[in-house]
Amino acid sequence: DTGGEPDDGEEDFYCISGAFNDFAYESMEDGPVTGLRTITVKVPASGQVEFRIFKNWNENGSNQVIYPGADKCTRKLQVIYGPLSEDQAPKNSWLAEGIPNSFLKIDFFCCRGIKSINWMEAPPEAIM
Repeated sequence: DTGGEPDDGEEDFYCISGAFNDFAYESMEDGPVTGLRTITVKVPASGQVEFRIFKNWNENGSNQVIYPGADKCTRKLQVIYGPLSEDQAPKNSWLAEGIPNSFLKIDFFCCRGIKSINWMEAPPEAIM
């Protein structure tokens, strides 16, 4: 026991990547509460946004991935694993569906060992 406060992860940053953004790494913004990260993405013509989340991503390749317990996971309550080195983690991803050319808001929460994921259609006024 170190006797200190548990790590809130406030110094960490998270990125999202998937086929919807040509596997680029897009930073998630800090949300209104400690541990909440959020991003709004455009739904491609397929209507599917498949994605993975990366903790403290960097170009040197020492990347840590956050992933669901099942591949192409459509369940928001599936167990979330990680962070684990990208070369050791399974290739599991989340799969959110939406109306083509609409927008999805994806929220990832990680604080003091608690993790959750959520996505929902973003209203047009939230895009501006």
